[in-house]
Amino acid sequence: MPSTSSEPSNASRRPALVAFLRGIELRGWVFAWNQCGDEAKAEHALASAFHDFLREATELPLAAWPIHFWSSLLAQSPLMTPPAPGTALAELAPGPRAALLLRLVAGLDIAHAAEALGVPDAAYEKALHRALEHPALDAAGLQALRESLQLQVHDAPAAQRQLLATWRDEAVLAIDDAVAPDVLPRAVGRLRRWMLIAGVLAVALVGVITHFALRPAAHPVQVIDRVAPPPRMSDTIAVTHPDYLQVAAQDDVALVRDLAFLSWLAAATLPTPAAIDESPLRPAPAQFGALPPPLQALLDSARSAWPELDAGTRDSLLRQADDWATRNPAQRDQLRQRLLAWDSLSAPERARQRTPFLAWQRLSETDRRQVRIAADRLAGLPPTEGQALREQFAASPADTQALWWLGPALGQELAPFSSLFAFMPESDRPALLQVLRELDDQSRANLATLAPRLTEARRQALRRDLLAAPAARRAELIQDRLQQ
Repeated sequence: MPSTSSEPSNASRRPALVAFLRGIELRGWVFAWNQCGDEAKAEHALASAFHDFLREATELPLAAWPIHFWSSLLAQSPLMTPPAPGTALAELAPGPRAALLLRLVAGLDIAHAAEALGVPDAAYEKALHRALEHPALDAAGLQALRESLQLQVHDAPAAQRQLLATWRDEAVLAIDDAVAPDVLPRAVGRLRRWMLIAGVLAVALVGVITHFALRPAAHPVQVIDRVAPPPRMSDTIAVTHPDYLQVAAQDDVALVRDLAFLSWLAAATLPTPAAIDESPLRPAPAQFGALPPPLQALLDSARSAWPELDAGTRDSLLRQADDWATRNPAQRDQLRQRLLAWDSLSAPERARQRTPFLAWQRLSETDRRQVRIAADRLAGLPPTEGQALREQFAASPADTQALWWLGPALGQELAPFSSLFAFMPESDRPALLQVLRELDDQSRANLATLAPRLTEARRQALRRDLLAAPAARRAELIQDRLQQ
């Protein structure tokens, strides 16, 4: 067995594991419940998945945790139970149902969803395509299902959240209690996972994925009396907090909350801006010892994990340490209190607030400036005019509204083709965007007319064909589809 002496200890990783599970456990429960249709079986599967996830998570890099979590949940045998009849989900085979839920609940793109299932991308796409062929899952049905699932996550009862927290805390504490490797469960897990992969691949050859898990649940749910209190919010814990940048950005809260609306408003009312020359941020060194000593002290809790972190995470931590260093003692105390208040929020509420902030972080400085100008102008309007603008934006289709989270520039460019980007992997979006930019005006107009008419399955086929076709053939392809 390989040595793990260089890995961070279970105890040093416990805060990160707890934070990770807090942010994902409700989505895991909603996924399991909709996959098997039985609340008790879903709870049992999730409790068992916690243990399976944690058994190996301490030896994995942080970036691998999300896929490992979903793989652990998918391996639970209770999820093979079909939901109660009467819904579109219940009428899907287990494989296509899981493929669809990995998109709608887990939010995984094609590559990561395929990895969670342990199958090639093409096999996963085939399963997803089969799910989207269901007559009830047209554009309106799919949107209704998406909203229903998100509501289940955001409005989970307090008792359910407490139950998940209990199982999570029990599972985290259990990782320090193991005195020897759990050899037999790992061997069984490898065998079951191979059976899963082989089954999915074999059935994919004939167009259907029907099985993805044959692993028995091995961990009974246990109730613990109390959980150790969280560590004191020291400087290093505050600086390495995973949501530091969001909690620290108090001045941007209103902008972040209304980002989609303000992006739309900026595009509709402001002239096209001149691009701002954005200087690259100082990159963080790959070796922790290369940091200046004061920053090493601030980032000490990340010392053991530093070599495993990707460059983006290291850069974010360095930004956080730089920000903390510029604050005076009173400002630090205020930020510390805001971080404690943030941690007291429920997991689904924190997850709900993270999504718009991530969109804000991805914007260019030019787009951020446009959004701020739009917000200032909105604040100067009479309340009735501001409300009328909000109602105008709210009346647009949900897929169109979602594209405005990409900012004023991209939102304006993509809004007429919003339905084409639904359920599309992030990695494929630049290629489709380039295709759209290369079309002549008439072809773009034809495509904007055609896309909303198609079922989701036919839209996926159109996307594939547009990406594969030579540039000279795309106008004819769109015209042919429009006439069908």
